[in-house]
Amino acid sequence: MRTRRTEQRAWAQTGGLAVLLFAVVALLSTIPLIRDWQSRFTDTFFRLSPIPEVRSKVVIVTIDDESLQHYGRWPWSRTLIAKLTNNLAQAGAKVVGLDILLSEPQSPATDNALRDALLVSHAVIVDKIASYPDGPQMRQASSAAA
Repeated sequence: MRTRRTEQRAWAQTGGLAVLLFAVVALLSTIPLIRDWQSRFTDTFFRLSPIPEVRSKVVIVTIDDESLQHYGRWPWSRTLIAKLTNNLAQAGAKVVGLDILLSEPQSPATDNALRDALLVSHAVIVDKIASYPDGPQMRQASSAAA
């Protein structure tokens, strides 16, 4: 009987310690300085981690600060987005996914340039590109054969 009570006490102590540690970590994670250190530690970890032997076939193109400084504020011109789409297709992209809300009106020429780039590339998946008030009104996803 003593061993059973000892086991129960050990489980209770372990459970109590786990709950206490969880509460301490949750409390510490609300402190901005701790959050900043955690972010820096994570960034350093990924910088120092070895490069995988097999490269992924997936490439994600995002808008970063350097791009914004070079090309200007977002949203970019539809002709620039069309050029980006064409360049990706010419580089051999089998699929290009765009997640864009074009909320500012531009000229019909720029709208046509973007529409043409999307149609010519045969690799673009578009879901709800909308522009206000008179831009491209593509509402259904269209995809090309991979």
